[in-house]
Amino acid sequence: VLGDEDVFVEEVFVDVFGVEDVFVVELFVGVLEDEDVFVEEVFVDVFGVEDVFVVELFVGVLGDEDVFVEEVFVDVFGVEDVFVFELFVGVLGDEEVFVEEVFVDVFGVEDVFVVELLVGVLGDEEVFVEEVFVEVFGVEDVFVVELFVGVLEDEDVFVEEVFVEVFGVEDELVLEVE
Repeated sequence: VLGDEDVFVEEVFVDVFGVEDVFVVELFVGVLEDEDVFVEEVFVDVFGVEDVFVVELFVGVLGDEDVFVEEVFVDVFGVEDVFVFELFVGVLGDEEVFVEEVFVDVFGVEDVFVVELLVGVLGDEEVFVEEVFVEVFGVEDVFVVELFVGVLEDEDVFVEEVFVEVFGVEDELVLEVE
């Protein structure tokens, strides 16, 4: 508890169905002024070599407006990886700013993908996803996803980094949410 406010991570659910999987989950949730900022759910589900990752993040400022990333969905099927990213960034006042869907389909061995998204300025505030960075290296896939969502006015609300690394059967996942 910081001051008069609550800081919490509502749920962290990790389900492992692999051989020697190692998971490291580090979460930091802050409180900005009179409002609550929270990550509602981080869900990671791993099935051996043909890994399946589902990450759902909700970041909210519970005042007159909500700023959130509704869903980041990553689905991986073996060597011929398929990535589906659905991102929604909204300011629920008189205006909405969102990237509805980013779909990346991978059918290579050593493919490298860099996706950068920027959503512009509405009125006196900016809402944007600064970077979504995905690197894929064959069977021993490496995923790096960085998300930044900000309202640049009197307060900043952001997910600074979501970092996921996958190394074959002995998977190691590192999720940092600040």
